[in-house]
Amino acid sequence: MVHKKITIAFDAMGGDESPYKTLKGTEIFLQDKKDVNIVFLGDEYLINQTIKKKKINLSNYSIINTEYNIKEDYTDSVILR
Repeated sequence: MVHKKITIAFDAMGGDESPYKTLKGTEIFLQDKKDVNIVFLGDEYLINQTIKKKKINLSNYSIINTEYNIKEDYTDSVILR
């Protein structure tokens, strides 16, 4: 039987204290899940800085840099511009 890796994508910029909480949670998740690829969506610079600053140990991940982040207080008219 061929075992394929699973890929999971996370919005690294969503939620309180992002991207730290998403990155730390992913670090904990990956401790016993070596056969999973992770894709983070968000501000690539901020994600990389957080990984370095907080010494988060991640493997099997990539980052897709997003140009825009939708803020919690945005209305539909702001998002659609």
